[in-house]
Amino acid sequence: MNLSQEAKNLIAMTALVGAVALALNDVALDGNDRNLLSWSVGLFFVSIFFWLWMRRDALAEQRDEAVKAAEESASRAEELARRTQEKSQTERQSDQATAPVDTLEADDLTKINGIGKIFRDILYDAGIKTFDQLSNSSREGLIGVIVAAGKVPPPGLETWPQQAVYASKGDWEGLRAYVNAS
Repeated sequence: MNLSQEAKNLIAMTALVGAVALALNDVALDGNDRNLLSWSVGLFFVSIFFWLWMRRDALAEQRDEAVKAAEESASRAEELARRTQEKSQTERQSDQATAPVDTLEADDLTKINGIGKIFRDILYDAGIKTFDQLSNSSREGLIGVIVAAGKVPPPGLETWPQQAVYASKGDWEGLRAYVNAS
């Protein structure tokens, strides 16, 4: 039986009120009629049963909703990672077509605030090896690359492309001022 939460609440409250009313009548009547006591005890247990039934269904609904939300989030993250990986592969192929790999010298991306050795290596593996390439990267693309590598995107990642613009120009004072203002 699939009742709405409101119907279950109504049934439980009715049973509980009935049990209390019968118990009060039993106290008010003389002790000869013990049927009322058994009815009140029975209704009390029925109300407890309905309350447990409602809690079980409510918890199951919450669990199902949480599982569904987690599955949707995971599928969105996988889709974003897949699209980002495809985009970075396309960018790498176009970069490889314009500049030979041997002549492309990697910049020290750790000069960007928030990029340490781990994120630098992740970016290098994704084909982002210069400040120019980093400055042309989107926030979503960077997040996808980092998530695809199994890491959590750090705070401040959205400032990396702008920091790379300063670094590519060699404007270290501008970079420092931008980082301090962020």
